[in-house]
Amino acid sequence: MNDQGTKKRKVSEEEINNFAHALVDKFKDKNDNDEIYHSEISGQFNVSSSVVDKIYIRAIALGLPKLILKQKEKKNDSTENPFINDRMSIMIGKSVINRLNEQIENDKFEVKDEFKVELDDDKIVLTRIKN
Repeated sequence: MNDQGTKKRKVSEEEINNFAHALVDKFKDKNDNDEIYHSEISGQFNVSSSVVDKIYIRAIALGLPKLILKQKEKKNDSTENPFINDRMSIMIGKSVINRLNEQIENDKFEVKDEFKVELDDDKIVLTRIKN
């Protein structure tokens, strides 16, 4: 990670070449159409997803088998509980909003709805503000 704790978004041509050669060495025994993941490459080289694309393209030119570069599939679990992310924001899944909207006949939840927040011990209560 860089000084700000994020992955590098800008790398030199020399770094791209070095990373691409390392990628070719690592995956030389794979077959065309095998899958590799952005996150694996991003983590290995500590670079952003857009840099991974550049490394992958260069590695193909250097002889990397034509692997399928994939994003990891996001979990689509409707029972997933809301959680606090690393930015200290509460994340509520779309599936929760969809379930609520199925139960409401009128005035369904929409993008940009605002909420009043009430705190009670370890409870956080959100009440939609009607405009």
